[in-house]
Amino acid sequence: MVLAAAREIFVEFGARVSLDDIARRAGVGNATLYGHFADRDTLIHDVMLSIAVRGADHAEMLVAEESDAFAAVSRFAHAAADQRVGILCGMFAMGTEKYAPDILAQRNLC
Repeated sequence: MVLAAAREIFVEFGARVSLDDIARRAGVGNATLYGHFADRDTLIHDVMLSIAVRGADHAEMLVAEESDAFAAVSRFAHAAADQRVGILCGMFAMGTEKYAPDILAQRNLC
């Protein structure tokens, strides 16, 4: 719930949105947010990891469903566009969390 809210609000307002706004969007209190995420960088990292995991899972599903590679890639690209993942790419490209071992491991699966 918090990750989904953070992802949505990052798309709308960027990475510098207040954590209080994210907590409100998620329908939780500040203590709950800070209990799960020590700081903004941890939250951004976890949002990035969740996007990578969902993307890899979606790609695997499409490969299993589609006999045509172009159709699979097309469906994947359309889903990414629908989820506005491209807006988040710039935010993540600037951060050091892209070098975190769990992020690198997930990227290597793709």
